[in-house]
Formats: sequence, structure tokens, C-alpha cells
Amino acid sequence: MVSLVSVIVLCFANTLFNKEIAIIQPFSTALIAKILLRHRTKTVLENIIVTYVWTLIICWGHFSASLVAGHLKRHKSNVTRILKKDFRLHTLWHILTKKVLENSGKKAWLIIDSTIKGKRGKKLCNLQKFKTAHGYTVGHCFVFALLVCEDGSEHIVAVKPYVTKKFSQRTKREFKTQNQLAVEILQEIQTPLTTHLIVVADSAFLADFVVDEIRRHPQWSFVSSLDSNRKITVKGYTSHARSFGSRHLPDLRPMSISCNGRKHALYTMSANAELSKVGESTVVVSRRGRQTLLLAGVGKELSSREICYTYLLRWRIEVLFKELKQYLHFGSYRFRELEAYMNHILLVILAHAMLKHLYPDHTVAEAKKLAYESSQKEFLHELRYDLTKFRGNKIVKNKILQAISATPSSLPLRVAG
Repeated sequence: MVSLVSVIVLCFANTLFNKEIAIIQPFSTALIAKILLRHRTKTVLENIIVTYVWTLIICWGHFSASLVAGHLKRHKSNVTRILKKDFRLHTLWHILTKKVLENSGKKAWLIIDSTIKGKRGKKLCNLQKFKTAHGYTVGHCFVFALLVCEDGSEHIVAVKPYVTKKFSQRTKREFKTQNQLAVEILQEIQTPLTTHLIVVADSAFLADFVVDEIRRHPQWSFVSSLDSNRKITVKGYTSHARSFGSRHLPDLRPMSISCNGRKHALYTMSANAELSKVGESTVVVSRRGRQTLLLAGVGKELSSREICYTYLLRWRIEVLFKELKQYLHFGSYRFRELEAYMNHILLVILAHAMLKHLYPDHTVAEAKKLAYESSQKEFLHELRYDLTKFRGNKIVKNKILQAISATPSSLPLRVAG
């Protein structure tokens, strides 16, 4: 199991930089097998993995393991039994990350953030109540790392589940906070000595041990927002971030930055400062519209423009979370085991990477629609071929062929829900 999935991700990592495969049509399980395996599916396991990824991409409605099993003409238990096994996610992402970083250029950005998927059920494991911007949510939490390269390409290079204290004790696992999971991700990232890696996260990840890990690497920088109660010391004078920002509003100067496909008009100022529990850093006061934001740059020195650009780039991971949840069924799992739902997440990420690879000039929503329409055209082609062997009434046969010819590819024929 471990060796097979490792080979799948390694093959896919190699394929990420082979643009010739991206033009292969139509979109089908055969295409996915060629990209992931470099050959047709030969085993039940290979068939389940390929069909699972294909169904995640094609399905627009309700997704479930039963839907995958239906396409395989197998019982649901065959799919769930496979997903309960250990895929060794960290080993897989080591392989993918290494290949991506080799092609990342002289500068790359690593965006770290967590996302919560609401879940309810007495038999589900590892549930916890989390505070969000919209109140409280019971569910599962995941810490992600998204790598953005100089050419604008982006790659998910890590995902780790947050495991509650109660579940850790019951399963004899080591309990780790979200910040400790972030440090674990940073320790697993192996960057070339020539690559300037800029790590960016929100204020929740600005902890002393996270900063210590950044400072262990001379070519790394860290950019984060500041909480309003963070203490800032400049020239011997200490104040909270809120009052520091208000006091320096008259010192702001205009700055225009192009990021994420649009121009941003900012007003900024910067100062060398000491942050509580962090130490030396560059503090930037940034104002856009009526919103004032304080940012900090730690590690290898960054200009105020680089700090602002980097934090604007953080929005990409929010877009990623929306894409995974809205278009690729990130939260459509009902597995009781941690290993099973983490393997579902892995396959969702593979589906996302495949869409990005096959349709690089489109959004995930557009790429999903193109893949779906391509798959329907293939289905209609197969149906026409099957009708050539039809020995029944010719009038009925011709009417079916006419109906197929008049059927738009956007009509749901193969995947229900």
C-alpha cells in the first residue's frame, strides 16, 4: 500500500513539469491512470484510487464513497476498507515537496494556515469545538502549507490534522498544537541553499518557537500580522500594536502593489522594532481604505514593499480552501477513522493538483467544468460505439443516435447528484 501510493505521488510530481501530458483528451479514468501510474490500472487498489480522484473531479452534486463504488460496480465496503489503511501522508508530501522545490526558482513563498470543516456525529472521532469568525463550529481542523513559486504556480506541499488532547490520549498519540504542527511542516521543508523562502501566516502562528525555526535558516524570512495587544518596542519606547499603529498614521506614505492579478493602493510606514517573545523584526503599518493592519518581518531582511506583497499573497490559501470545499468535496466524508478521512483529503488534493496541471490557464471551477464536459463527450462517444453493435430495431437505433447528437455535453449523463 505505502509503496504504491508513494509511486503514484512520485509519478505525479514528475508529470507536473511535463506540459505535453496536459493536452491529452478526453478527460477519463484512463487519462488519470496515465498521469498517476504511467500505465493502465492493473489492481483493485489502483482502480479505486484512480476512480476516486476521477469522481471527485466529475461530480457536481453529492459525493460519497458509495458513488465511487457505483462507478466501480463494487460494494461500498471495498472502497472504505482501502481508505482505512495508512497511506503515510508525510512521506508522500516529502517526495512531492522536494520535486516542486527543485523547480521553484530563487524565491518562493510558503503560506501556512488552518481550516475547519464542520462535522457532527456521535460515532465520528477527533471532534472539537473551534472558535471561528462566525461563532463556534464543531468539526475537524487541518493545517495546510501552500507553496507559491516565482512563476506564479502554486502547490499544496503539506497537510496535517489537528488531533485533540482527548483523542491523542485515547490513541496514544503525541498531542500537538496548531503552531507545533506548523513547526513540524517547516522542519520537513527541504529548500535548496540558493532559494529565499518567505513563510507567511496570520497572527495566530506568530509564536516564539515558530520564529526560532525560521531563524535556523539564513535564507528564510517570516511575515505575519500582529495582534492588537502585541507589545512593540522602538527606540526604548514600548506600546501595544494598536496604539503604535494609531500614533504613526500621519507618517504613512502611498504605495502601489500588484498582487493576485490586481493593483492594491496602500499607505505604509516601517520601523525596526523589538517584538515581545519574538525579538528583532521589521514592523510595517499598512492602511488600505479604512482598515489598518500591522505586519512583522522576521529572519532574512525584507523591505516594507516585500512584506506587504507577501501578506497580500496569503489570500491565495483562502481561495484554495474555497476551491477544495466548494468544488472538490473536501468535507464530503463520513469515515469514523482518522486515517480514512485523511486519505480522502489526500485524494482531494491530488484531484486539485491534477486540475491545475491539466488546465493551468483556468480557475478550478472552470477546469472542473471543462473536465466534466470532456468526460461526457467521451461517454457519448462510447455510447455511439456500443450502438454500432446494436442488432435491434433500426428505427429505434437511429432515434437514439439522433438524440445523442443533439445532447449538449453539459447535460449530466454519467454522474448523478
